[in-house]
Amino acid sequence: MNGIDYDVWNPAKDDLIFHKYDPDSWEVGKRDNKDDLLKSLGLEDRPTFCFIGRMANQKGLDILIKAINRISHLGINVIILGSGSSKIQASVLKEAQKFSWVKTEVVYNEELAHKIYAGSDFIIIPSRYEPCGLIQMIAMKYGTLPIASDTGGLRDSILNGKNGFLFKKGKSMRLKKMIEHALNRMKDKEKFKKMVKYAMKTDFSWDKSAILYKKLYEEMVK
Repeated sequence: MNGIDYDVWNPAKDDLIFHKYDPDSWEVGKRDNKDDLLKSLGLEDRPTFCFIGRMANQKGLDILIKAINRISHLGINVIILGSGSSKIQASVLKEAQKFSWVKTEVVYNEELAHKIYAGSDFIIIPSRYEPCGLIQMIAMKYGTLPIASDTGGLRDSILNGKNGFLFKKGKSMRLKKMIEHALNRMKDKEKFKKMVKYAMKTDFSWDKSAILYKKLYEEMVK
C-alpha cells in the first residue's frame, strides 16, 4: 500500500485546520472543527458526511448522487469537494441545488480539504476500483471514518466495523444502507469512540510501507 506524510496530514500538527487535536483530545478537537466548518458553509449541526477527490467515473460520484436522493429523511449533511469531468461537476451542482444540506465546491482547494477532513464525521469513497488510495488513510488519521467500496486498496486498508465501513461496489442502495448503519453506530457512543480512536492510531506512514517495499524487492532479487 501507499503511505502518507504525517508531517502534512496530521491533525496534531496541521496549521490549516481550525483547531489541532490528537487521539487523546479528538472528541473536543473534532467537535470544534466541525462547528467552525459547518458555520463557514452555512450548514446545520448534523452528522456530516463528505466526499473529497477527483470527479471522474472511477470515483463513483454517480453512485453517491443516487444514494443522496434516497437519504433526505436522515437529517445529515453532505459536503462534496473536487473537480474533474464537466458532466460530473454539473450533476453534482444540480444535486446541491435540490438539497440545502448538500454543499459542493467544484475546485480542488487544499486548505478546505484539510478543514473538511477535520470537521466531518464520515467520508464516502464509492470508487469503482482503487489500486490503493490515499483518501481513506488521510481521513482515518483525522478521525473521519471511511464508508468505502469493497475493492482494491480500500479493502486492504479498511477493517469493516473497526476503522471504517465497506459496502458492495457500484451499489447505491448498499451505500444508502451503510450510511444508515454508520449513523446507528454513531448513536452507540462507546462503539463509535472506539472506532474513531482505532482509525486514528492505524499506521499508514511511509515508515511502515517502505519496510514492506524493501522486503518485497529483496524477495524478488532472491
